[in-house]
Amino acid sequence: MTARAPDGEGGAPAPDPGLPAGSRAMLAAIFAASAVVAVLLLLVFVPWNVSPVRTESDAEFLVRLSREVPHLPVPLREAEAFGAIVDARLRCYRDSASLGDRIRGCARRYTRDVLVFAHQSARTNAGLSEFVGRVSACPALFNICRGEGGGAPDVCVTRELECLNFALDGYRYGSRTARSFQ
Repeated sequence: MTARAPDGEGGAPAPDPGLPAGSRAMLAAIFAASAVVAVLLLLVFVPWNVSPVRTESDAEFLVRLSREVPHLPVPLREAEAFGAIVDARLRCYRDSASLGDRIRGCARRYTRDVLVFAHQSARTNAGLSEFVGRVSACPALFNICRGEGGGAPDVCVTRELECLNFALDGYRYGSRTARSFQ
């Protein structure tokens, strides 16, 4: 950096009284070398080929989940609790005019209510992340049921209840095939 001469003493800049010229060049070289080392460390140690959490598409996930959910009777306690939650979701969807309201209000309330019931009935969180993913997909199974040949609403509600019960079993036992442990 150069300093200007005091006013009235010409326009030539005075030499910087700071570092000698050789030291400035040495600092620049050290800075450049450390930048190169930092970039090399970044390239070596940052995992560039990180695979996403879920490699399948949403449609593939729903098809797989639909096949995994068994067509088994839902226990009475779960049927009553989940039935009330599903009925509240259907009412909320029917009464909400916009998609934003459905996502912000109905879907969040649905997931929260199922999580609260799951936490009350199973004091564990062994499969919590998979549970939340399945619970979020259960309304889509209801819609698939309604769209495939126009399933009756009560049949499709039963299918959603089966999905919720399947997700709850996985949450309780931390297993994808939770029914095999009963």
